[in-house]
Amino acid sequence: MKKFPPSIKDLVPLDNNGGIFFIHSVERYIIRKMKEELREYSAEKNGVDLFFLDMSDGKNIIQEAVNTAREIGFFCSQKIVVLELAEKLSDKERDFLESYIDNCEPLNFLIVFVAEIDKRTKFFRSLQKMDKIYHPVPIPSTNDIRSFIISEFKPFTADEILISFFLNIENQDMFYIHSEIEKIKLYASVKGLKHISYEDSDEILNGLSEQVIFRIMDLLSAGMVPQAMKLYRETLITEGDYKVNPLIISMFFKHFKALMKGRILLKENRANDFFSYLTKSRLFYLKNNAVNTAGKYKNIKLLKALRKLSDIELGMKGAYGVRTTETTIEIEQFMADYF
Repeated sequence: MKKFPPSIKDLVPLDNNGGIFFIHSVERYIIRKMKEELREYSAEKNGVDLFFLDMSDGKNIIQEAVNTAREIGFFCSQKIVVLELAEKLSDKERDFLESYIDNCEPLNFLIVFVAEIDKRTKFFRSLQKMDKIYHPVPIPSTNDIRSFIISEFKPFTADEILISFFLNIENQDMFYIHSEIEKIKLYASVKGLKHISYEDSDEILNGLSEQVIFRIMDLLSAGMVPQAMKLYRETLITEGDYKVNPLIISMFFKHFKALMKGRILLKENRANDFFSYLTKSRLFYLKNNAVNTAGKYKNIKLLKALRKLSDIELGMKGAYGVRTTETTIEIEQFMADYF
């Protein structure tokens, strides 16, 4: 791909006739940026109405999207209908989309964003062959991520050590990289810096002590949920939700996966292997009460906890179903429900 991340205009001919277009990207940052571009495009163009529809908004959203795209506007010259698709579709929903593919309203656009899709379905296999309307965005390469990092730092420049830090971090999610760079840029602006070194950014990148997160987990494991919430809120104020929430969600995942593994190992009388796993995973706060903690959960509750965490993480990244602005509330509710 010549430009990364791509522009919506690279994939959809907005200044020409309409039609239906599918944009498939696992990076929700890219989907969000393209939505922002569409808002800007609509604001610049007279007579273009923009509609955003999400499958979490109701049962008949696909039907509503198709019907809206079919209508010729009375007060506008063109409609752009944006639909974010869920992974699983009913036969009726697929039929609506297929019928619109076969018979589009030529003046309007129906732009369908897809983050996850069931590759086993006939619908997806057919869609892949329609290269004029189906545009998969490849997973970014190392060079793509490097270009993205440099671009995100503008109008500042970053030294090679700082760029390498982002290239080598475990979390390569573009939302995370973007939010961390935004904080560094704000710091550089206050300090009057034009060129940012890793040393300049070290406190921002590594300032959130692991011990704070472990202390929250220690309180939760001891059943002291109100105290854990209080420390969590205080940490949000000092560090910011973009830094704290990804870390605590990651820790929740490690915690509940460890308990699931622990239940299996303990059932097989392999307690030593369980404690070795805790040490390897650096879950030190569980060392003294790991057996009791694992024993108080049933497998079904652990699975529900992991499923809920996946929903919260997707919501934090802009997926349908859980709104980004609710992430902190969702995390606190999770603490209350599963600890």
